[in-house]
Amino acid sequence: MITVLAYFALIAIAIHLFREYWFDKSLPQVHSMSFDGDLFHIAETSIAIKRPAGTTIKTLICFPGFLEDQRYFLSLYDEGGYVDKGYELILINNANYHSPFTQKDVTQLQWDLNPYPVGTIEHDGFVVANVVKNLSHSNDIIIHGHSRGGAVVLEAGKQFPALMTDHEKNITAILEAAVVPQGTPTRGNPSPIIASAILYFLPLVLGLSRNISERRLLKLPMMKPTNAVKTDLLKTIFCNTKSYATCVENVRNITEWQTKYSYDLYKNYSNIIVLIGEKDDVLDVLSMKASAVEGAKLNQNLSIVETTATNHFISLEKPDIVATILK
Repeated sequence: MITVLAYFALIAIAIHLFREYWFDKSLPQVHSMSFDGDLFHIAETSIAIKRPAGTTIKTLICFPGFLEDQRYFLSLYDEGGYVDKGYELILINNANYHSPFTQKDVTQLQWDLNPYPVGTIEHDGFVVANVVKNLSHSNDIIIHGHSRGGAVVLEAGKQFPALMTDHEKNITAILEAAVVPQGTPTRGNPSPIIASAILYFLPLVLGLSRNISERRLLKLPMMKPTNAVKTDLLKTIFCNTKSYATCVENVRNITEWQTKYSYDLYKNYSNIIVLIGEKDDVLDVLSMKASAVEGAKLNQNLSIVETTATNHFISLEKPDIVATILK
């Protein structure tokens, strides 16, 4: 009996040490590409900006979801030719994630000290609001957040409501398949014990998924429907962060944020568009829609767009939907 207990104790210790290895490990950058624009850093956050050759008529500010980086919006907005149409494109990264762009001629920004911990929605929301204040060159602004990025956009409005509802600016928030107040994951909020287990084992799961094969990737429910752009982008989704400790904080904070805040966050933008996938295998569609419906009661300029043949990555799966909205 003692031998059996010792055996299981050794296994538990080995698992814990392996978990701690991935939790604390400084992770190398896996993907890097050129970017025909300007690159900036503000503390732990990277920002990429591409501006039109002529007059800026509109500003697009984009924030990606959990595990994603700024490339999420490239096929939609950059390759979609919006900069040539006079749009200024500002891509903000999750804090403490690798910039996907080749790091040369990077400008270091000096703004007010961010009072919120890295890895939280509050931290990234503070950055988004400061981008609106300090980097946008027009008063006609669209702030597009995907998944966790949707919560970041709402958080920026919560922290700076006067800025986001300024009548001298025309600011529209697009919340795509978003983390929203009182929303849940697709399988609901787990019990505290299960939630703690998920957070504990998350670094192991992410670490073991770094070299995921395309065949295994395509078996994940969130990959349906798929296409070449979506598949190519999500191949490196487990490698974008600089530390899995940041990812653990991301997940912990998402649950806390959704539970803590209510629908009055929708009042902090003059215009809001909520994009909902037909079958979301990451976030719960029903709770997302219910949250948006309650928000529409507080903000008459909130519209809900329910999409078809889509999952969690609407901009990659059906880019024409967002293009139609922008028109």
